[in-house]
Amino acid sequence: MKRLGELLPKVRKVLAGILPRQGGSFAIGDVPPPVGVLLAGGWPTGGLRLVVFPSPMTADLAVHDAEVLLPRVPILPLVPSDEEGATASGERLAQVRAILEAREGVILTSIHALLQPIPEPKALAEACLTFTAGGEHPFDTLAEALTAMGYERAELVVEPLTFALRGGIVDIWVAGDEGPTRLEFFGDEIERIRRFDPTTQRSVEALKTLSVGPTPKMKLGSTQLLSQLHAVTTFVMDWPLIETGLAQLQLVSKKESNAAWFARTLEALGPVCWSGEPLYGGVPSVALVARPIEGVRALQGEGGARHPEAFGRLRATLLGQLNERARHRETIVLCAPSSGGAELLRHELGAESKVHIVGEGLSEGFTFENLKVSVVAQSDLYPTRRVGTPLRSRKSKVGARLEYAFDVEPGELVVHLEHGIGRFLGLNEIELAGRRTE
Repeated sequence: MKRLGELLPKVRKVLAGILPRQGGSFAIGDVPPPVGVLLAGGWPTGGLRLVVFPSPMTADLAVHDAEVLLPRVPILPLVPSDEEGATASGERLAQVRAILEAREGVILTSIHALLQPIPEPKALAEACLTFTAGGEHPFDTLAEALTAMGYERAELVVEPLTFALRGGIVDIWVAGDEGPTRLEFFGDEIERIRRFDPTTQRSVEALKTLSVGPTPKMKLGSTQLLSQLHAVTTFVMDWPLIETGLAQLQLVSKKESNAAWFARTLEALGPVCWSGEPLYGGVPSVALVARPIEGVRALQGEGGARHPEAFGRLRATLLGQLNERARHRETIVLCAPSSGGAELLRHELGAESKVHIVGEGLSEGFTFENLKVSVVAQSDLYPTRRVGTPLRSRKSKVGARLEYAFDVEPGELVVHLEHGIGRFLGLNEIELAGRRTE
């Protein structure tokens, strides 16, 4: 196995064999979040699928997992609205637009983000501007239109939701985009559209079209996303925890509980996979078994030793167990995002190992009994490392101090306090004090 995406066809085959013949909703036990992502991606009939997590953090990490596990499936994240800053709210508006326009893909969100209001779809669509290279748009009224949409005029565009005009050039950082875009006008004709780096001003990518959506400052009415979705298969991750959270929310007054209203609303959209223990009642359960990896932290136990050598012994024990399971025809996959980490694992596993190593990362590992597959994440092998960093946090921490080498990807530029600017190439194995380490 070279990519974790190779699991998807196998998941689709498993689901086809265990789902209720009459169709409809079903219940499964607790499963790790990456397995929920796989189930949604492998749903036999495709279409639009909604995965609801108990917390925004888990949903954020699931987006990263989905990019690895579902390489050919459209991923549609939905973040919560941020009342303290317009950037995340602008990102949410762009995501809402993408979801409303989608007919295929996996929506990944938290219960909190899902139940927050969204703009009226008709008003949102009418508020958008579309620019096409070679097409025309009235240049004289463009600044006024962008201001009405909530964008702020600036001398230079260095942050989201701002725009700048210089001659016939319009720079704008559209809500939800990772960087700014430049439109070059000749009169009312749009000659070129291109993404650019706000630091170097160099072009990054030429575009044929640019869609500019409104910012949160523009009032566009209010509705619920669930009322705008149709023919959706939903995967509710950890229903008991979500049910507890629903009880604490103040939703529209109804004659039924929040949990009953939520369940009835989802069932009206299509089949629902209810995960969690105790099992959700009133629907058939299916024989799907997946559980977290019992990694180094489990071997360590509560209050265990934290010395690096102790961790090394625990990891050696775990890798020995994984080697033995691989010899008995279980598929074992280790995640090693860096080349140096992969080399270290190959050395520790031994030349005769049948364990697969992939150059990808997950927020956490899992054992999927139905597939006879175990995927081991970095967090299962190295307990001092972070499980993962939410995608929005990664974007917001440019220039922050790095606590771990795993907070930076190979190829990225870093600044060393003593040696200056350099490019991170990955981790390598070296000998230190008579021991080999990375």
